[in-house]
Parts: sequence; structure tokens; C-alpha cells
Amino acid sequence: MSKRIEKLTIKDFRGATTPLELDFDKSKPMVMIFGENGTGKSSIVDALDFICNQKYGSIEEKSSIKKKLHLPAIGKTKGDVSVTLKFNGKEWIAQHQGAEPETEPSGFPVANILRRSNILKLIDAPPSKRYETLSQFLSVPYIEKCENALRDAIRNQESEYSESTRSVTQAKEALEKLQQELNESNKSAEEWAKEVTEIKEDELKKIIKNAEEIQTLQEKYTTTKIALEKAKQVFAEQSEKEKLAVTELDKFQEKETSKEDLQKLLNTAKDYFTNNEQIDICPVCEKKISSGDILNRLIQRLSDMTGLTTLIGILGNAQKEKESANRLVKTREEDYKKCTSDLVLKIEATQKKGAVEDESKIDYDKLIFELTDTDTDTDTDTDTDTDTDNKPDVEKAKKELEKYGKYKAFLEEQKDRAGKKQHQKATVKSLLESIKEKEAKSKKDAAILERLKKFERIVPTVRKQYVDNILTAVSSEVERLYQTIHPEEGLGGIRLYLKANVRGSLEYDCVFQGSTGIPPQAFYSDAHLDTLGICTFLALAKYFNDDNTIIVLDDVVTSADEAHRERFLNILHDESDNFSHMVVTTHYRPWRDFYRIGGGPANKVQFIDLQLWTKQAGIRHSKSKLLIDELKTLKENITVDNRQNIASKAGILLEGILDQLALRYRLLVPRQPLQQFGLGILFDSLSKHRKHLKTIQHNDDGTKIELEIKPLIEKLENMSFIRNQVGSHWNISGSLLSDTQVKDFAEHTILLCETLTCSICGNLPNRNKSGSYWQCQCGKMQLYPLEMP
Repeated sequence: MSKRIEKLTIKDFRGATTPLELDFDKSKPMVMIFGENGTGKSSIVDALDFICNQKYGSIEEKSSIKKKLHLPAIGKTKGDVSVTLKFNGKEWIAQHQGAEPETEPSGFPVANILRRSNILKLIDAPPSKRYETLSQFLSVPYIEKCENALRDAIRNQESEYSESTRSVTQAKEALEKLQQELNESNKSAEEWAKEVTEIKEDELKKIIKNAEEIQTLQEKYTTTKIALEKAKQVFAEQSEKEKLAVTELDKFQEKETSKEDLQKLLNTAKDYFTNNEQIDICPVCEKKISSGDILNRLIQRLSDMTGLTTLIGILGNAQKEKESANRLVKTREEDYKKCTSDLVLKIEATQKKGAVEDESKIDYDKLIFELTDTDTDTDTDTDTDTDTDNKPDVEKAKKELEKYGKYKAFLEEQKDRAGKKQHQKATVKSLLESIKEKEAKSKKDAAILERLKKFERIVPTVRKQYVDNILTAVSSEVERLYQTIHPEEGLGGIRLYLKANVRGSLEYDCVFQGSTGIPPQAFYSDAHLDTLGICTFLALAKYFNDDNTIIVLDDVVTSADEAHRERFLNILHDESDNFSHMVVTTHYRPWRDFYRIGGGPANKVQFIDLQLWTKQAGIRHSKSKLLIDELKTLKENITVDNRQNIASKAGILLEGILDQLALRYRLLVPRQPLQQFGLGILFDSLSKHRKHLKTIQHNDDGTKIELEIKPLIEKLENMSFIRNQVGSHWNISGSLLSDTQVKDFAEHTILLCETLTCSICGNLPNRNKSGSYWQCQCGKMQLYPLEMP
């Protein structure tokens, strides 16, 4: 069994002001929902659209309505809305908690819905709008997304290519500008840049490194020289302090020579009494004493003699500071000599490598003399008149020092020039690399752009070819369906195609009375256009169908006559087996009643009748019964009150069956203004032909049942007065008829209906497929003859 809808529950959605539950018969591929205008048919269809497609249904087509505001039932909010669908044993729920409808979980079925408004758009709308109407089938969304992405990519790539080309130009202009700033315009920018980049980087680095090393040594030499001079200054200061301390001590000693021994004696005595605190007898005079008093007195007397001690301490400290300053001078001299030697050796090594010109050659002996012309004899006085014949001339040494100053300036200039060349080379190299990179990118961008434009030419062609192939296949199916509804009417030849070189433009033409390429809306009637739209929809839905597809036809047939309506119903029943479930809504009561008398395969259709809607009750429904089923129930419980109902329903069912036979065989009936024929007229039309009628029912077990129709019709013709006397009018004769007679009339009517109706599909034979007999929708029931002799 195909997948089917099992239950649809609607809460606070559109017309469902109270919860609505619709149970579906899984054994039947088609459900017909009948209801007059305003009973809730659109709300049910919109609910399927809401849960299966996350759309708002028919209110999306009304631009003046705020769909989110008017989706909920009156007095409710969008948060109250919920639609639940049970399909093939699984359940989904759709709500509107966020910005858009959401259905959970995933994997829900799809509902292809055709409304009357869609047919009008398909027929009357411009080609682009016509394409939009069928976009759920033809839009090829992933390919169209790719096309949109491709167009965006081309626009972006054009911008990218333009930018990369502009970047190349800007980089070249920057190179030319640098060349002009350096006054190097005697060559082309490319030639100049090549020369610059060929400068040996190692040589520039050596020049800079050499200059930096000499500069470092020079700074170190200067630092150590300053440190030495400072150390000598400190030594001189400490020497002066020592001389002053000696002088002060000498002066003091001249005045206080006799006190020196006494001070020593008092210190000795203080130390003695400090170490022997318990003595109470003087060790000198042997008199009784207080050691504490003696010690305090000694401390007092020594305090009075501190001048000598202080001077001796000052002299000692001065001597220590001088010695420390002398050691520091020696250390600074060593550092100075080392730095001087390193500097001179570095200059000599640089000069030998030809780093300076000959006229700048320096006499190192004289330079060293000048650099080391510092008195480092800090311990003893030197004779200023010593022989200096062996020393270089000071004036010449100063000239050498001048050369050294020029040499330093030369090195600085050389370093600066090398640094500039190095920076220049780096800048030019960076610009050349940038030009090369941008040219490569520009070339790549151009290639990508060309490729994208090539794809832009290919993809729409392939998409249109793909859609055209679909439309060609669909056109054949549309033609087949259309010819089934309109055989031998000079119509058809339906051709659907995309307009060349136009995006999303659906064109169609047809045949009208032998003329081809005709727009159907120019000559076809409204009924023909309606059925054309429906056939197109069904063909497309069938082409893209899978086992999760629900087809919904929402009140789409209103203008077809009875003959076309029957053929249209036959198509629906034939095609319903191709889909999971087919839902048809209608307000056209004759269509519903057609099934009630067995005109359609009622066993394959579930009927739901909608009752009048009220705000308090919401959408209400009932299960519609076939007339034969109602009659079976009533006749088993015949009473005084329902015998009229039984006779009436039996008469209506009998009229419907006989009318179908009269139409099937084109029997003669009297011409009447309203074309309403009673039982008498219908029985008369069959009087000459009833003997030819028979049915053959083929059962699934291989057996068959063949029945003659004539006896049943004659029996009922003799009983037809019961309908009038009991079911239609009040009269004494009707009151005299027994319940058994009324029941017998009903039972024979039921028997005739069952004899002419297939026990499997419930359909009166109405199809000519064999050329020998009429058959029902499933082909198990045969009605003979095909034509009356």
C-alpha cells in the first residue's frame, strides 16, 4: 500500500476556531472534501500547505492581507497555531513560534497544491508569472542558485580583475616615482630597477657592519677614556685629602705631644676596668675603690681627648680612599689601553682592505700617541723634564688625529650611502615583487573571469535544455490527459517550452481546429482552459512525483459540463494511484452526488462533508455515505416514520442509475426545458434495449459472475409507483402500501445498483478501452453491449 495521510489535526489556524481532527482512510488513494462556500475547505488546504511546504496558503496570494497577522484563528496569536500531520505511521507538527513556519522533525511529505487562482495565473499571466506559478516543478532551485552564484561571482571577479589591473599600474607608477626622486631617470624604470636589485647585498652589509663596529669601538674608547679621566680626578682628590689629614695631625701633635701617652694609658685602664667589673681595690694604690665610678671617670676623660683620635681616623680613611682610587686608575688605564689598541687595530685592518683613499692614510704610531697621551703615573711624582726626544711630535700627532676625524666622517658617509642603497634595493625589490605578484594575479583573474563567463554561457543553456526536455516530456502527458477529457474536439497539440534568450519565461501553444501555434486563451472556452491548467499541473506533478508527494486540487473544477466532468473524474481516479494521496475539495454538489449513485469508483474515494461554519463551533465535518449504503441501513429498520424516506431515497438512486444508462447508450427521451426525467420516462427509454444489457463481474479468485439486467429493470418498473405514492406525495393509495412492499422496492433498487456497480472499485462501467464493452475504473466489471443495436 502507498503511503497515505492518516490524520490531520488543526488548532487555532485560520477557520479552525476550535480544534479540528480529520481521520483519513488509508485504503483509499483519494479523498473528496465537499462543502459549500465558507465551510472551511481553504483552511484545510492551507493547513496542508503550512505543514508540508512551510507556506501560508491561499492568503499569500492576497497582497492586502498581512499573512502573519491573519494566519491565526480569530482572537488567537501566531504562537497558538499548530498543525499536526500523521503520514505513513510518522507524525509531524508545524508551528509559528519564530519568524517563519517550522515543521519538525525533518523528512515530512510535500504537498503540491493547485488552486483556482493558480490556473488563472497559468493561463492568463505573462510568461514570467506563468513560470513562477509552476516554479515548484520547473525552477530547478539548485541550478538557479548556482546561476545566481555564478553571476555574483562574475561581478565580483570583474571587480577583482579591475582592482588587480589597477594595482599593477599603481605599483609601476610607484617604481617610476621612486626613480625620479633618486634622480635616476637616465634609464627606463625596468633597467634601473634591474641594476638596483643586482647590487651585492653582502658588500653593503660588510660596509655597514665595519662602520658600525668602528663606531662601537670608538664609543667604547670614548667611554673608557672618560672613565680613566674621572678615576684620575678621584685619585687626585683623595691625594689632596690625605695631605690635609697629615697636616692637621702634625699640627695637633705639636700641641698635644705629652697627652698622647696619657691617652694611651687611659685607654689601657678603661679596657682593664671594662674587663674586670668586680674590682674594688685599686691595683696601683691598693685603696678601696668603686670600679664603676672609676670606669665612668675614664670614659669622661677620654671623651675630652677625642680630637687626636678623630684626626688619626681621618688620616687612615684618607689613605684607604687614595689606595682604592689608585687601584681604580690602574684598572681604567688597562681598559683604556685595550680599547685604544682595538680601535687602532680595527682602523689599520680597514685601511689595509682599501676602505679609505691613500691621502687619508693614518700614521698609527702618532695616532696611538695622541690617543694614549694620558699621564697614568698615579703613585709617584715624575720629572717633567724627562727626555722626550723618543716621543712623536705632538703637532704631527694632532694632524694624524685630524685625519682620523676625516676618516670617521668618511666611514659615516660610506655607511649612510650603503644603508640608502640597501634600503633602495629592498624597496625596489619589494616593488618588483609586488608588480610581479600583481601581474600574476591580474593574469589569473583574467583567466578566471573568462572561464566564469564561459560557464555563464553554458549553464543557462544546459538548464534551459534540461527544463525544455522536461517540458517536452510533460507536453506529451498533458496532451494525453487533455485528449482523454476532450476527445475528437479539434483541440490539443499542447506544447510547453521556454522562450529563447529569456530567463524564466514559460510559453505554450496548441492546436485549434487544425491550426497550429495558437495561444489557447485566444480560442478555448473557460472550461477548456480550466482542464488545460489542471492537466498541466497533474503532468508536472506526476513527472516529479515520489512516494512522499500529496496532490491537492482545491475547488478547481467549476465550469465543466457533465460529459467532461465524468471524463475528468476518470482521469483523477486513474492518476490518484501515482501519488501518495490525492485530496480534492469542491463546493459543486452534483459532483459529490455523482458518486452517491455509483457514477464514480466510490470504493476508492473517501468522502468528507463540511457543515456550516460558526465562530463558536469552528470547522465541522461528517462522513458522507453513499446513497446505497444509507438505503441499506434504513430498510433494515423500516418504520412508519422512515418508510417515506426509504421510498424517496430508493427512487432517487434508481433515477440516477437509469439516467446513467440512458446517457451511456444515448437513449431517446422527450425534450424538456430543464432536462429532468422521471422514472417513467427513463424506463420507457430502456424498453427496447433492456434485453441486451448484461454485466460480468471478474473476481480476484479468477471466477466471474454474469447477470442479465432486464429482469431487474422490469421488476423495478412494475414497482416504481411506490416511489411516487410513498416517497413523493401524500395519498390514500400510498398509505395502503405495506412496509414489505416499500422494503422490497428498496432492495431491488439496491440489487440493480450492485449489479451495475463493480464490487471492487464501486464504479459504474463508463470506459471504452476494449472496443467491445464498457468497463469500470479497475477493469473488473464489464457492461454489455458497448452500443445498442
